[in-house]
Amino acid sequence: MGLAEKVTAIISDGAGNADDTPRIAPETYAAAFRASSTAKAMEVLSATDKFGLDQSKIIYISIGSSECYEIEYILENSDIERFVGFDISHAACEQAWGRLATSIPPKQLTLISGDALHNTAELHGYIRELSKSPDDIILISIHGVLHEIIQETVTELQSFVASLCQRYPNVLLYIREPCEPTNLPDRVFLEFGDLTADQLEGLGRLIARKLNLLDDISKVSDRAIRCNRKLASELIVKLFYIDDFEYEIREKITAVDPTSLASLLFAIEPHFTIEQSLMNSASFQRQFYEQVRLYDPENQQPLLPLSFTKLVATKGI
Repeated sequence: MGLAEKVTAIISDGAGNADDTPRIAPETYAAAFRASSTAKAMEVLSATDKFGLDQSKIIYISIGSSECYEIEYILENSDIERFVGFDISHAACEQAWGRLATSIPPKQLTLISGDALHNTAELHGYIRELSKSPDDIILISIHGVLHEIIQETVTELQSFVASLCQRYPNVLLYIREPCEPTNLPDRVFLEFGDLTADQLEGLGRLIARKLNLLDDISKVSDRAIRCNRKLASELIVKLFYIDDFEYEIREKITAVDPTSLASLLFAIEPHFTIEQSLMNSASFQRQFYEQVRLYDPENQQPLLPLSFTKLVATKGI
């Protein structure tokens, strides 16, 4: 079945049979997790080098660690020896522990199954156990988690970050999240592959309804629609993963406003030094150039959405 047929079927069905089971083969997900987690881990290690940190002083807190592949890379490629990893899936933690226990050098590793936001007391307990001196550095790595929770749990998120960043004198917070592409104008023109404007409109209205987004879609040609940048970004990503639409439609990848995220962190800890940038993953950019035409309604200039934000906040470093 081609892309157009898949889109037509989803529009007809209304994604009414959505469930939590990914349709992509587990080995495909595992390969994707490993590749993306390795890239993220390399970026975090690069940040420790940039700030000249003594890795032996770091306690590494990984939240949303993609079945702990991030931790696995750090374990094998750095002098960091103390780790706490959170994964919402108990099965993922068990699988990761079985994988890591036989392959890692003798280091201190704790994996916690559950929601990090609701396990702060347990986390602080592990940090106390791992702590060696007041000079220890708490490195908190958060990848692809906030966009899933920020809509409903802003207060809890503030409390969680504050409990870590205000309690300890030396902190490096590394966040990488999908976000609203604020580099785009408010409204854009969108074409995708060989899809018709009717198909884009139908799928876009379905996405807007499911994710409670503004539905301002209008057709501007047989192939192009006009809509707001949030909806365009959601539509593009859902089309990239059309075979897993019923799973992907549960995630609002534009939930994070990058500017508001930085302001939130400053409000929590005014002593933070924050560096922030907008970016894309390599896979997103490759698929975008292969399949998407996005352009400015005002001057017809081509556009590239920057759909991820990377934020590095430091204190006492």
